[in-house]
Amino acid sequence: MREAAASLGGCRVLVACGDPNFRRHAVRALHEELGLEVESVSDGNRALDMLQNRSYRLLVADTEIEGIAWFDLVQFLRQLRPQTRYALSSSTTPDEHFRLAIEYDVGTILPRSAPKPLRDLVDTAEALLTENVFGLEHWLGQNAQIYARQIDNPSRIQEVVDEVSDWFPEGEMRRTFRRSLSEMLTNAVYYGALDEDGGRKEEWATDIPLDRDQVVYVFFGRAGDLWGCSVVDRGGRLTKSQILSWLEMNRAKGPDGILLNDLHHGRGLHITLRSLDRVIVNIRRGDRTEAILLRDADANRPPQRPLLIHEF
Repeated sequence: MREAAASLGGCRVLVACGDPNFRRHAVRALHEELGLEVESVSDGNRALDMLQNRSYRLLVADTEIEGIAWFDLVQFLRQLRPQTRYALSSSTTPDEHFRLAIEYDVGTILPRSAPKPLRDLVDTAEALLTENVFGLEHWLGQNAQIYARQIDNPSRIQEVVDEVSDWFPEGEMRRTFRRSLSEMLTNAVYYGALDEDGGRKEEWATDIPLDRDQVVYVFFGRAGDLWGCSVVDRGGRLTKSQILSWLEMNRAKGPDGILLNDLHHGRGLHITLRSLDRVIVNIRRGDRTEAILLRDADANRPPQRPLLIHEF
């Protein structure tokens, strides 16, 4: 049982999914790992009845649920039980649901065919219910060795990218982290710290001291075969809806397979999501934004990865 069970024990959760195998394992995992009181239903009609008559801290609704659709359940919660958190499970890839996720403010989509769907579910429940999501150590584990660097001037971005990425194992993993770090650090410095306009990149200053509250931090480390890094800015300007909109734009292709997102917003995040095992974006509005990038040294890249955006 996880430490969070001490504070979460007894909290009610509703799992609405037509897959009896997933429901059974989900109920057991959430109860055994977090001490949650979990109820489950197989259709949306029954789920709505239960949501109307009882309060729950979290709803996990499957995108293929029969009866009342998942987005109607979420809409009910948004209007009448705004304190209830919600996440989606799905038998298909998260990007197929981006449009509705934007409309209904959903930042967590968990593929049931992912390599570790129950781990993803328990991690998500813990994150949404405790808001304890910030910090690379939270995702690597307590025994991780973690190092830190900071960027106090945009001119140091490439220097830090080179230094940090060279710490990762040589080969494909190092190339992946180098590419992802370059994108995430550029976004954190110019959008998060300096609040620049993406449409005027030619005017961005490349050598300017950042104020103390504008400094961007990079943390990197490993725990066993799990390697990772995080990029933190103190702007807290990024929003869940922005991320989902950018990701959706990067799915649109013309007849020649060319992406139609002329502004290139979110291109780096789109590529990063497809290159790593897990990418977690944590946002505390007006305070900080954190992008966590994780890679397992022994794992092949799974075809379906969870979408994990936590906004508080």
